[in-house]
Amino acid sequence: MRQAGNYDLVIANAVGSVTSSPAMPDVRFILVRVNGQPAAGTNTAASSATVSISGGYPNGFTFYTLDRSPPTTSSLFFSDPINLTTSAIMRALNCSIALTR
Repeated sequence: MRQAGNYDLVIANAVGSVTSSPAMPDVRFILVRVNGQPAAGTNTAASSATVSISGGYPNGFTFYTLDRSPPTTSSLFFSDPINLTTSAIMRALNCSIALTR
């Protein structure tokens, strides 16, 4: 489990890097539904399942994987419910970007 408190954000690219002032992360939960029902742990459907994701940051971006790998901003982008016809382990990430000057 991660410790509560302030963290620094480091952004780097080929030109260099910059470190933010200490900031408190804003963590929010997302809700995954399978066939309209909240999903928790293992969920089973007879033949196929419609999976939707909601919550997190308003106007945020949701990314997901179906192969147990951790999602990143390069993962599949979630915009509409998806239909699964085979077994999958879904992991999701919802993020929002706030830029200040």
